[in-house]
Amino acid sequence: MYFSNPSGVSNILARVTGGNASNILGILGVDGGANLFIINPNGIFFGENARLDVRGSFVVTTASGVQFGNQGVFSATTPQQPGLLTVQN
Repeated sequence: MYFSNPSGVSNILARVTGGNASNILGILGVDGGANLFIINPNGIFFGENARLDVRGSFVVTTASGVQFGNQGVFSATTPQQPGLLTVQN
């Protein structure tokens, strides 16, 4: 599975909102140089054939979300929260 990397995007944040662990069994990558952050509070497992194709940083966590200062939380457990992230050039 590859994540799209539009021009100007430097960080990709993905969250898994279901109740299952993520099983990475093949290639996981980014079509560009962006950093990739994956959140799944139910776990993330890498199989023996798992490979990363990420030129930027790669971070996975089993946290329930990520706090962005006063902007709020990017949550995997309460995803109905409104969008929190803004882009400034």
